[in-house]
Amino acid sequence: MSASFLVPRTPEDLRRRRAAIRTWAEYSNGFLGRTGDYMNSSLTALSAAEKWFSQADPMYGENIRKYYEHCRD
Repeated sequence: MSASFLVPRTPEDLRRRRAAIRTWAEYSNGFLGRTGDYMNSSLTALSAAEKWFSQADPMYGENIRKYYEHCRD
């Protein structure tokens, strides 16, 4: 699994994500405005807010979680 799909829960998780992002930046010498995994990170952030989406309707929270899992897998 790409580190961009990792929901950081510990300082080590954050270090792992930072190392992955740094790899992209070093590989491209900083010339990529959007790396190939930027949408993964966006979707991961949305899935981490599953409870927030569920406030409007439990189906919305379930949908974002399922979509995240589909893309991750």
